[in-house]
Parts: sequence; structure tokens; C-alpha cells
Amino acid sequence: MEITNKGKSIKIVKKADLSQSGVLTINSIMQNISALYTLEPDQAETVNGFLKTNPFLVPILIEAKPQLERFFGKAKVRLELDVDHEEGWPELFGMVEVNLPVDKALSLLHQFQQEWFSNVDRRIFMKLNFDVEIIDEEYLQLAAIRRPRG
Repeated sequence: MEITNKGKSIKIVKKADLSQSGVLTINSIMQNISALYTLEPDQAETVNGFLKTNPFLVPILIEAKPQLERFFGKAKVRLELDVDHEEGWPELFGMVEVNLPVDKALSLLHQFQQEWFSNVDRRIFMKLNFDVEIIDEEYLQLAAIRRPRG
């Protein structure tokens, strides 16, 4: 399987990425994921461990990226692991960063969920979810200008 991201073709499985047992190495998995998604440095190790424990999420994350682009364009999608404090289980979130009005962003998220996400492997529910994060570029620029330099 190959997908294109930012003009680069990414081959999902290469023979060299397989361990002797025929299983993808975690390094090759994380290289594929980090080519498609943003990982904050403080989340990289926990996301890495979560995907190692739940390898069935990897193909879904790979398939999800072009689907997200269908609805949100070339929006940055950040992976972060969150722990449900009531239930105590971890859940991986793909946070789609958009500069859109809230109602438009939520409408696009709903369309993504209805048209694609609700049809994926049931095992992922309670393990993987997507949400939107409104990024106000104008506000961020003003905050950067007003931030005191120390």
C-alpha cells in the first residue's frame, strides 16, 4: 500500500521493515505515522507504546489521513494519548487543527465520522478517536507579538 503526503510517496510495508518473525518493527511503524501526523515530543513515547500495544490501529491511522484531508484539506493532525479518568483506559486522539468557525469545524468532523470513521473496524472504538481543535491564526500572531521577551 502506498499513499502520498506532501508530494512524497510513503510505502507502508517494506520487506526491510519486517522483523524475522514477519512483524513490522515499531521503528518503521512510527516512521510511517510520524510522516503523516504530528507528535509532540512529550507524547511521542506514550503514543509509540500505545501503538505497539494496539498495532491494529496503525493501518486505520494510515487510511484515516487521506480521509481527513478529504474533509479538512491539508490541516495538521496531532496525535495525543488521553486517559479517561472515569473509566481509566487510554484513548488515542487525532486532533485536527483548523482555522474555521466552530460550527463549520464540527460539521466537517460530523461528516467525517458519518461517512468514513463509523464504518471502520469496531475494535478501534474506545481506542482511537478524532476531534477538532480551533486554531485562531490571528489570535496566535497577536499573542506572539504581545508576549514579553525575557
